Amino acid sequence: MFQWLKRKLQLKAVELQRQDIQRFLALLKGMTDHKMGMVVAVATGIRLRMEEHGHDIEAEMEAVNSATAEQCGQVMMKVPLEDRVALR
Repeated sequence: MFQWLKRKLQLKAVELQRQDIQRFLALLKGMTDHKMGMVVAVATGIRLRMEEHGHDIEAEMEAVNSATAEQCGQVMMKVPLEDRVALR
């Protein structure tokens, strides 16, 4: 019984992530060059901060590229709170 509930919650989480990505892509498509430049600049800042905190971005991206959406969600939930706060 608990497996069914766990699977149901996982599927809902995957669906919510899919919807979130679709909204983000729609926003990107409608951005001006200036706003897109700001997104790239902020992403670069986050990447640099993550590298300062010991993350191997290239290896992590390779792992993401070969992972399922569910696996990505599970990894995101395991990021320690102090790492998430350090990105701000």
